Amino acid sequence: MKLRHFLLLGVAAWLALPWLGCRTPRNTSSAASPEARYPVRIAFLSDIHITHRLKQDQPVREQRLREAIAAVNAEKVDLVLLGGDLTEDGTVAEFRDFQRLARDFSAPVWYVPGNHDIGNKRIEGKKESVTSARNQRYESVLGPSWWVREHAGVRVVGVNGPLLGSGLPEESKMWAEVERALARTSAVPTLVLVHFPPFQSSNSEPGGVYWNLEPQPRARLLGLARQAGVKTILSGHLHRNLTNTHEGITLLTTTTIGVGDPRKNPPRGWMLLTVEKDGRLGIHPRTVRDKPSPPKE
Repeated sequence: MKLRHFLLLGVAAWLALPWLGCRTPRNTSSAASPEARYPVRIAFLSDIHITHRLKQDQPVREQRLREAIAAVNAEKVDLVLLGGDLTEDGTVAEFRDFQRLARDFSAPVWYVPGNHDIGNKRIEGKKESVTSARNQRYESVLGPSWWVREHAGVRVVGVNGPLLGSGLPEESKMWAEVERALARTSAVPTLVLVHFPPFQSSNSEPGGVYWNLEPQPRARLLGLARQAGVKTILSGHLHRNLTNTHEGITLLTTTTIGVGDPRKNPPRGWMLLTVEKDGRLGIHPRTVRDKPSPPKE
């Protein structure tokens, strides 16, 4: 019996290994970071919206992600960042489908949740807001929903946007980690990744709307970013490209990969970013369009 027990333990440990260089399917950073060579090349994508409920859209969105992955891999980037709304409804099955498809990226892939993954930000009088249960479901499949990591000469602070202003127990834990990470400037350039843009038009715009961070967490996050010398905050959510600046910080929003009518604008796409050692950012938008359907016989 003892021999059988040890054999079973050995098999379990073997299965748990990131076997033969395959990237871990969870949102973690386990591999040694390569030596920094500037500029660092980063692919920035968002709003994939993998779906099971919308049956007609399911194969379309999966194919759109596959095509985006092929385009990203062709650019030989150092890192891939995904700005949330990985799925449509935040189900375990959708998370696993996203996980399966994302393994085809050649570079390490880091991501944060969006409102479709774990619930909308808390707005008074609005329903269907973020819950601890939904956040835990996300983390049980995809790994940490906020994190601080360094790779190839850049540091990224991943922030769980829907938690901001939620009052949930997870929010205070996240703020503590973000504050530690942004307490001072880093030896390498630092980017912040969060699903919601801080604002659309100006820092003075009100909260209580779907499209931005609420004013209080917005001010707190921007203040920490300024304190740490952060030059770039990346976001998604709007399904369009948008660039703002605030006190020397570039606020960059990318459009969607997964959804949108190909006959209309704004087009779907992603961004190739180049980051210099001093944090200067190069922005190179990439447009993707659906391939025409083959003619019917």
